[in-house]
Amino acid sequence: MKTTEKLKAFAICAAIALALLPATMKAQNDTFFRSSFGDNIDNRDIDITFGLMNDPFGEAPSPYGFGPSQGDPLPLGSGLLIMLTVGAGYAIARSKRSLKKTSALLMACLMTLTFTQCGKKLQTITTNGETVSITLNVGNSGRHIIEPGPGYVPITYEAGDVMYVSNGGSYAGKLTCSDDNGPFVGDIVVNNPADDLYFYFLGGLETKDLESGTTSLTVDISDQGSKLPVLSMGRAEYVEGQTTFTCNLTNKCALVEFDFAEGTNKKVKISNMLCEAKIDFTNNSITPTEKLDAISLYSFNNTEKWGILLLSDVERKSMGMVYNRTMNYSYTGADVEIDIYDYYDGVTVPALSDNNNFLYGNNAITVDNSDNNKNNRVFVVSANGNAVRFAPGNLMYRKSTGEWSFMEHQYDVVETTSVEVGEDYALQDVVDHFGWGCTGFQDSQYGISQNYYMPYSTNHTNSNAYYGPTGSHGLSVMNKSDWGAVANDANLGGHDDWRLLTKDECDYLLKYRLNAFGKRASAQIYKPNIDPYYQNGMMFFPEDWINDGTINTYVTAWNNNRFDDFTALATFLESNGAIYLPAAGYHEVTSGKMKVKSINSGGYYWLSTYYSDVAACCWYISGSSGIDVKFKARSLGYSVRLAR
Repeated sequence: MKTTEKLKAFAICAAIALALLPATMKAQNDTFFRSSFGDNIDNRDIDITFGLMNDPFGEAPSPYGFGPSQGDPLPLGSGLLIMLTVGAGYAIARSKRSLKKTSALLMACLMTLTFTQCGKKLQTITTNGETVSITLNVGNSGRHIIEPGPGYVPITYEAGDVMYVSNGGSYAGKLTCSDDNGPFVGDIVVNNPADDLYFYFLGGLETKDLESGTTSLTVDISDQGSKLPVLSMGRAEYVEGQTTFTCNLTNKCALVEFDFAEGTNKKVKISNMLCEAKIDFTNNSITPTEKLDAISLYSFNNTEKWGILLLSDVERKSMGMVYNRTMNYSYTGADVEIDIYDYYDGVTVPALSDNNNFLYGNNAITVDNSDNNKNNRVFVVSANGNAVRFAPGNLMYRKSTGEWSFMEHQYDVVETTSVEVGEDYALQDVVDHFGWGCTGFQDSQYGISQNYYMPYSTNHTNSNAYYGPTGSHGLSVMNKSDWGAVANDANLGGHDDWRLLTKDECDYLLKYRLNAFGKRASAQIYKPNIDPYYQNGMMFFPEDWINDGTINTYVTAWNNNRFDDFTALATFLESNGAIYLPAAGYHEVTSGKMKVKSINSGGYYWLSTYYSDVAACCWYISGSSGIDVKFKARSLGYSVRLAR
């Protein structure tokens, strides 16, 4: 073959190789800010990581000295290019016997590189029905550690770390990091060969094997005191017969620095945070649920604390919590040692989206934990120490103006037994009893069956399902069908972070917080010259309240704690940081008439937890049967006491 023909053959092969390469020659970006799960990231991409790479927090320096936005060099192990080069070399060499030995050696080396595309290990595929053994190599060596600090924060792995895999909309299996340098190996079940493989790294949070066909799971991120977790995901195209895969994982969480004004080496937490993530294999997503709790922070030093937070486009108003001391706490029937936390106001966590998820330095969140900002008049609603403060009174609505407001006093009641109207539902102008979710906002996601959603709607025969959000939506801590949303829009009390308690929070408040039964008491107010001459209700006391013996607790009869008048009660509540829930009764339709019932004998207060299209959760107070959480018809008119 002539020299010109040899060169033509080589040029043709090289052109074919270049044509088959991806349009962009650079590797997948490894910056946390620029990567997007929406990008098509699969095993065919040319990847400088030579395997799995978790996007770091911040800007990652290129191993070649180029910034990610500048493009990185083409990696050596692009198998397609090497194979075509081998073919071209063979065409040139075959006519020259003297080059055969040299060419054979060269081609053997090149073929070896071909099969190690991007540094991946060649494995033998093992098939047992739909079960396939695969290897996912890790680009980072080391351990699953996040060392927070300014600039580039890598995520590395440790032996035993787990990578969940989904395919075809359900759980396909898990891979385990074999040693501190990887790779991730394991068996998966390919549910649908036409679909991609999705990889989910939940560093430090995976605790159990999942059943085949599982479509989702949830993980709790509230405990970060000793180690920061990470939630990230990526995907790779499934190719039948292939045993090794590579992809970039995109972080679905934020790394946030909290600077404490006064240094402490004690435990620290941030309250009222989204603390639970749902890993949805059907929708291929990692998103926060609406569970709120306190998150313990990782202490980098005495003033600098770090936390992994879930992404949300909603700003959160929180409290800082600093562990103070261990003390012996004595109450009736118990003497226990407990952790005491001091609570601080004014912590605001901004919305955190995919492209805004590394806050440090000048963007760090400051927590003023000085003594003059401490306020312990809080009510703990979870075992993790999450705490809330209650609104100054029950919620009320004025129909003529569409105005929401709080009652002037905690003991105020608007609706009385004299209210009785027909089926036109023309209630009195000011109301404080509402059907569940009846905020006046009809969200399209709940469907047209939500017919009775106005604050003055009353119940209608067999119409429970029409009240408030239906199905699995429930009342949201973030949507407009929670009364907290309308109170926030009106900036009631000068705040915009009101919400309803959940069932679990109410259960903890009533039954499981420390000395729960000793921190509540029935009460009766004497009202001379006003019919009726007394008003009943229930008092609840904050965490730092100590009974001086003037209040009878552990009892349910209304008259065990009698106040001479409203002024005496108001003074007591204010000085003790307590809340008072009046036995405001409820309303329902009886024989075609809407009537208010059980005033002074019972109180019903809605919770945000959905139970069914017939019932939702409320807390119920009574002078005879005490207090508990109940499921009640959603169309009944109950009271609302918000918290924040």
